[in-house]
Amino acid sequence: MKISRVKTALCLTAALAVSSGALLPASAAVKDGTYLANVSLHNQMFRIYEEDNSTCRLTVKNGRMTALIRLNGTGYDRLYAGTKENAPADSAGAIEAVTDGEGLCTYRVPVKALDQEMNLAAHSKKYDRWYDRTLSFSLKQPGSLRAVSPKKHLAKVSWKKVDWDEIEAAQKPGYELQYGLKKNLKGGKTLSVKKAGTTVKTIRGLKSGKKYYFRIRSTRQNTAGTKTAKFAWSSVKAVRVR
Repeated sequence: MKISRVKTALCLTAALAVSSGALLPASAAVKDGTYLANVSLHNQMFRIYEEDNSTCRLTVKNGRMTALIRLNGTGYDRLYAGTKENAPADSAGAIEAVTDGEGLCTYRVPVKALDQEMNLAAHSKKYDRWYDRTLSFSLKQPGSLRAVSPKKHLAKVSWKKVDWDEIEAAQKPGYELQYGLKKNLKGGKTLSVKKAGTTVKTIRGLKSGKKYYFRIRSTRQNTAGTKTAKFAWSSVKAVRVR
């Protein structure tokens, strides 16, 4: 894939919902709420709106996932959650485009699972044909967060790094690590970790005998370096400092 993928020609805002109206279950690990999710597209003629920088809004409600995606143009008038062979001949059962307040096309499409490729058929207005497209969604959460206190006034935090594709890796991905004395991290401090390959951070100057809470999230800039996408926070981990 080439960086031109991020420079979009189509407009897609998809809050993913099954064409039949029945939504698919989300992973039990994803709590109800709205998240910024990373979108990976595997077809060059199907591209995310450039200002959204390959991201979308993923909503989990009652254990069901939907997503909000936008493309730059209006070449596709409807989508179908599946392959072109199963796509309906008319608009019945399809996901119709809706224009949002910015004049961008919006769609609702199902998300069966995170970090897995899904099939999506797109209907071309110009050619009156369905085309197969493939995409996947990820919260890009660092895994296996762990905090220990090997010495006084010090905590060592480790995590599993996030994988990025070639284009994303060129957009200065990194992390934000937050810590504090409250479980909700209110009033906590946030540290920037600028290298995507970093998996350990040592924090000094902490109060001995106090319990500290930690969480982490991944970040990524857009191609121009003018905006930073901040993805979902990990679960909170705690350690009592020696």
